[in-house]
Amino acid sequence: MAELNHFRKYAIAQSEEGDPLEIVRDEVRVVCLGFDTSRHRFVEIGALIQGDREVFVSRARKASSVRHPAVAAVFDYGKEDDSCFYVADFVDGEMISDYAARVKAVAPGTVVTWLLQLAEGYALLEAEGLEPDVSSARLRMRDESSSSLIIVDH
Repeated sequence: MAELNHFRKYAIAQSEEGDPLEIVRDEVRVVCLGFDTSRHRFVEIGALIQGDREVFVSRARKASSVRHPAVAAVFDYGKEDDSCFYVADFVDGEMISDYAARVKAVAPGTVVTWLLQLAEGYALLEAEGLEPDVSSARLRMRDESSSSLIIVDH
């Protein structure tokens, strides 16, 4: 069984090989699956790979002030040693781009609901000076007939 590596009050999930379980990696950051041991919930822990540390932390601070059902909440961020990080709610869902490739037709009413959710979340993030990426939004199923889109990259 994989062991957990700890960072502050967060446990970072690891593979059997001991590598952190990555959710997203791009040229700027890596986001790993974690667990908040004080709040007992899964989280996403993002760390800067390259770029401006001050800009990264400033964006995390701005994102932490946004609360909306269509936006993953950032609730911790900072600088530690030589790295910067943020911690956000884990959104257990399929990326909308993957869903669109897999499912060829969606009811028009559902699409309109999703677009309104994304537009509200996008507007709030943009008002904070952030540049949300709706192409990586995740589709969260609440039950068999209800779903929502959550912006996770901001």
